[in-house]
Amino acid sequence: MKKSPLYLGLIALLVGAAAAQPTPSPAPVPADPPVWTPSEGPNAPLGEAKGIFPGRVTWVRDVSATPWDGQTGKWWEPGHINEEALAAMFSKSIRSLSGAATDAEAWTKLFRHFNQTHGRGDRGWQPGELIAVKININNTYKFDDDDNNIDQSPQATRALLRQLTGPGGVAQKDIVIYDASVGWKIRAIPDRIYLPLHAEFPSVRWMDGPGQNGREAPEWVEGAITYTSPEPELGTFLPKAVVDAAYLINCALLKGHEISGVTLCAKNHFGSVKFPQKDHGKYVSPMKRDITDYTAYVDLMGSPNLGGKTMLYIIDGLYGMQTNVGDVKEIDRWRRLFHGEWSASYFMSQDPVAIDSVGLDFLFAEFQGELGFSGAKQFPKGSSKNCDNYLIEAARGTNAKFGPYQPNGVKIGSLGTHEHWNNATDKQYSRNLSASGRGIELVTLHDFQHERLEKLWETPAVLKVPESALYDRTRQVIYVSNMVVTTGAKDGQGYIAKLSPDGKILANPWVVGLHGPKGMALVGNKLYASSMDEVVEIDIAKGAIVQRYPVAGAKELNDVAADADGTVYITDTGPDEHFIYMLKDGKTGIFLDSPEISRPNGIFSDGDRLLVGGKGGRVLAVDRATKTVTVLFDKTGYVDGLLRISDSRFLISDWSGTVQLLETGRPPLKLLDTKPGKINAADLGWIAEEKTILVPTFADNRVVAYRLRD
Repeated sequence: MKKSPLYLGLIALLVGAAAAQPTPSPAPVPADPPVWTPSEGPNAPLGEAKGIFPGRVTWVRDVSATPWDGQTGKWWEPGHINEEALAAMFSKSIRSLSGAATDAEAWTKLFRHFNQTHGRGDRGWQPGELIAVKININNTYKFDDDDNNIDQSPQATRALLRQLTGPGGVAQKDIVIYDASVGWKIRAIPDRIYLPLHAEFPSVRWMDGPGQNGREAPEWVEGAITYTSPEPELGTFLPKAVVDAAYLINCALLKGHEISGVTLCAKNHFGSVKFPQKDHGKYVSPMKRDITDYTAYVDLMGSPNLGGKTMLYIIDGLYGMQTNVGDVKEIDRWRRLFHGEWSASYFMSQDPVAIDSVGLDFLFAEFQGELGFSGAKQFPKGSSKNCDNYLIEAARGTNAKFGPYQPNGVKIGSLGTHEHWNNATDKQYSRNLSASGRGIELVTLHDFQHERLEKLWETPAVLKVPESALYDRTRQVIYVSNMVVTTGAKDGQGYIAKLSPDGKILANPWVVGLHGPKGMALVGNKLYASSMDEVVEIDIAKGAIVQRYPVAGAKELNDVAADADGTVYITDTGPDEHFIYMLKDGKTGIFLDSPEISRPNGIFSDGDRLLVGGKGGRVLAVDRATKTVTVLFDKTGYVDGLLRISDSRFLISDWSGTVQLLETGRPPLKLLDTKPGKINAADLGWIAEEKTILVPTFADNRVVAYRLRD
C-alpha cells in the first residue's frame, strides 16, 4: 500500500528520535508504526478559515513553564507550573492572534471582531454581558480531588482571569467558570482551583454538577441545542448560564482519548451537555466508523449557544498527555518532538477547526500508534483512526447522509479550516508555505530555541555556586569553579570540582582554597583559575594549588583564557574596570587598558586575537599584536560565557539565564532562556566532539549539559 507523505514524515521522525537519549531517562520510544494514515494528505486545506488573521493558530513553547520533575508531588501543585512564564505565554499569544501591541488592545480587537462578525456592530465587551468559560475537569468528581490526573490547572485559570479582569476590562461578576455535566459521574470543580481563585476573584461565578460549597448548580434549559441527525443521545439540555452568555471561551487540554483518539476544543463541550456518557459507543469512537459519517461534534461546534458564541479557543498543552485518564507520568514526556521534555506549549485561535487540527497533528506526531491508548483492555490501540472525521465534517459544513449541518435548525456552513501540516519537523501549513495559502497559519512565538537543544544530563544540586565549566579533552574530565558565596569576599572558601563527561560527580571539592573562583584555562599539565585579585596555578596531577600570582590593581578577576604559547589572559569585572590582565613567564601585568571595553567578562583566545564580551552588550575582537579593538557582534546583551564553536559561530551566555548562538551575518538566536525559572546561565563550557554545551546554573547549584542540534 502506498504511504502518504505525512506517514513517511512521521516514520522518519521516529527513526531520528530513536537515537536521542534525553534526561531524565525515559522508557524507549514505542516501535509500533502508526495505525492510521489521514485520508487528507499534507497541506490540502478544506473549509473557510476564520479569525482576524484567517486560520491563524498561535503556538508558544517554554520549558521553564513546566519545572515539575515528574516525581515530586503533583504536576498542578504550586511551583510545578511557572506562573510568570505562563503569563508571558498568554500575553504573547493574544497579541499575536489579534495583531495587537498590548494585551488591552488584543482583547478589544478580539471582542470587536467577534461582534462585527456576529451582527452586533463595531463594539467591544459591554458591562452586563456574561462571558462563560468552559474548562475541562473531566477527571474530578469531588471537591477534595487531589489526584495527578490531567485537568484544568489553577495556574491556567488564574492566568485567564487576570487577563480578562485586567487588560480585558471585564467585571468579575460577568464571568462564569463552568464544567457542568452530571452524566455518568458528576463533575466537580475541585478546591485546588476554587478556593485560591475565589479568594482572588470573589465575584466570579463558578458552576459545576454538584453546585455546592460556593459553586452554583446548572439550571438546565431543555431545547437549548438540537442536532442535525436523530442519532445523538446527548440530550438537548444546556446550562442557563451558558445560554444567557454573550460570549464563550473554550479552554481545552492537549490530550489523547482512549475512545475518540483526541479530546480537544470540540469534545470539551461534553462538559456542557447533560448526558455525555450516552454517545461514547457511537460517533465518539471514530475508529469504528467511516471517515464520512455524521458526528455530533460539529453540532456542538456550530450551535448558536456553544460554538456560535465562542470568541476564543485555547488548548493548554503544558503537560500534554497520550490519553485522557490516569496520572500524568513519565510516558507523557514528549520524546519524538521535544527530546524527552514536557510539551510545555500553549495554543490559541479564533478558528475552532484550525486549532483542533493543529492539536491533532502535534499529538499524533508524538504518540503515533499509542495515541489515546490507556492500557484498558476494553479500549485497544488504534482509537486515533479517523479521528479527524469531525474536523473534515466541520470544515465542509455538510454531511454525505444528512446534508448541511444545522444545529438548532440553523445551517452553519464551514466552521473553519482543516488541514494536516507538511511534516512534524517543519510544522508548516498552507499559509506558512505561501502567501496565497487558504488554510492554517501556525505562528510560532518562541524561536524554536528548545528544539535546537537536547538536554543530556544535569548534576544534582550539590555544587556551591558553580560559575564556570571547562572540559579537559586530554583527561576526559570537566572542571567546575565554585564560588560558594557571591559576596566577593577573600575567604578561601571557593573550590574547583571535577565531573565526568556524562555529569557524574568525581570530586566535590577537588581543589580548595580559592577566593570566589570564576574562569579557568588549561596550559599543559596546569590549570589556571581566577581568585579575586590573583591567579592560581593548579598542578592537575597533584590536584593542588602550587602557585599564586597576585595581580596588582585587580578588583574582581573573572574569566580566563590561554593562547598557544601559554600566556594567560584574565578579565576584570570590578566597578568601572576596563582592563584585561596577562600572566606570562610567571609575571602579571596589564595586557589592555581600553575605554572600548566596559567591565569585561567572557574571554576566548582565538588565534592571533582575543574575543571579549561584558557589560557593553558587544562581542569585541582584540588583535594580540596591535591591540586594536573591533566589534564582531553588537546588541547581544550582557556577555558572561563566550566561546567560538566554528569559523563563523559563537556561543554566549548572559548570567541572568540566556544562551545565544551568534553567527556572522545573522541576528542572535536564543537557544535557552531560564530566566522565568530564576535559574542562571554562567560561564559556558564546550565539548566539541559531542557538540555539548555545559551550563553552570550558579545559584541553582548544578551544571546542565545540552547537545546543540544543527
